[in-house]
Amino acid sequence: HREQKALLAAEKELQAARVEVARAPAGRSEGESNEDDSQGTANPQGTVLWSPQVRCEVGRRCFAQYGEDPDELWFRATITEVHRNDIGQWCDVRYDDGDEEQHKPIKRVRALEESSDEDEDDDDEGEDEDKEG
Repeated sequence: HREQKALLAAEKELQAARVEVARAPAGRSEGESNEDDSQGTANPQGTVLWSPQVRCEVGRRCFAQYGEDPDELWFRATITEVHRNDIGQWCDVRYDDGDEEQHKPIKRVRALEESSDEDEDDDDEGEDEDKEG
């Protein structure tokens, strides 16, 4: 009976944790964000709508929804090419894992907020200059 009670208690804790995660606000702490979405995410965080201020352009960091199915996961990527015509806009992306896709519909690509994409390379360059000088 002890083992059954312990198992039931563990199951209740697990269910409570699942409910807590489901109810949690969309934002994540800095430490979690990069780790969690590296394996893909169904709900990318830190994205903004495309607009005149947030243009789809080469070099822009983004989340792109892999493949063509609507239930595919979103992964961090960089826009490598933009294609526009009278009908719409598409872009080529290179995912952080090195995979690439061409002519993705813009609705399957979301811009990352500038502040949510803090590339360490930019920070390191400034620090290196300070150390050398």
